[in-house]
Amino acid sequence: MNSVLLESRPYRPFKSSEEYLYAMREDLAEWLNTMYPDLRINVENFMDRLDTGVALCKARWNTAPYAHMHTFTARYKPIALAANGIVGF
Repeated sequence: MNSVLLESRPYRPFKSSEEYLYAMREDLAEWLNTMYPDLRINVENFMDRLDTGVALCKARWNTAPYAHMHTFTARYKPIALAANGIVGF
């Protein structure tokens, strides 16, 4: 998998939750388009493109192996939690 660097953006305070949601959709659409150009997602069609969940499942299955490898490196050793033998990270 090739690495892609996205443009660094300064912190922007938002006047309303609607402005914040718009900015989040904009950023997520850019990220998804970088990973999946055939998705052709933008702010206007964001929810329509994601309504079936197929794109999100595809993103999950494509990123899960890398997240798993990263989690189990020597730097991030899992620790066993006392309750119910649950393993925490």
